Amino acid sequence: RRHAVDPGVRRMAARIRAAQGPEILMMSAWLERQGVEVPQPGDEPREFDHSLHGHDPMMGMLTDPQMADLADARGVAFDRLFLRGMIRHHLGAVGMAENVATEGADVLVAELAADVHLTQNAEIARMRELLDEL
Repeated sequence: RRHAVDPGVRRMAARIRAAQGPEILMMSAWLERQGVEVPQPGDEPREFDHSLHGHDPMMGMLTDPQMADLADARGVAFDRLFLRGMIRHHLGAVGMAENVATEGADVLVAELAADVHLTQNAEIARMRELLDEL
């Protein structure tokens, strides 16, 4: 949020942060109950890439170079990169939620996936509007 200049982008970033915090806590608790190690801040993300073991990849994740570009950007350039990256990230989450809807069996995960599908599609629409306005 410190790099953004557009008030709508700043509000969107704050909303995303507020919404994803509880989602992360819920998913972490679910993983712990399943006996799966939960990534911690500072952990190497590739150590938790389950696609290396035949599972679905984390859809919508930005690459290291894309993250570096975002960290270096300021102003409108940041706003555009942020929105494009978050749209991609949200589309990945929506895709994973759709996979859960067709292939999942856990009720808690299905409820979270339905919520993610609904809220993140709405956020994608709003981010596209913001991007068009820049």
